[in-house]
Amino acid sequence: MRNILALKIPLNRQLIAWENKLNELLINKVGNLLEERNKIIFTIEPHNYKNSQVVGGILTQDAPVKPRKYLVIVASFLISIMLAIFLVFALDLFDNLKE
Repeated sequence: MRNILALKIPLNRQLIAWENKLNELLINKVGNLLEERNKIIFTIEPHNYKNSQVVGGILTQDAPVKPRKYLVIVASFLISIMLAIFLVFALDLFDNLKE
């Protein structure tokens, strides 16, 4: 009888250890599967398909927009003057470096 009891105690401890290990594995696996499920559900939900939302009416002009010739001419004139001044300074610098 004592032999049976002596065998029963280690077997019970081993059984409890295996049950604990099984519970840990189940918790980890179920947790990982739930995370994957939530990621998949999140990517499938319709709010991920749209990247913009209409917040008001669309404003349009009656006539097409024309380029402003006067502004383009004045801007190009000013830019060309600035580039010419820069070129003069750069050439003067190179002349001074040669001497």
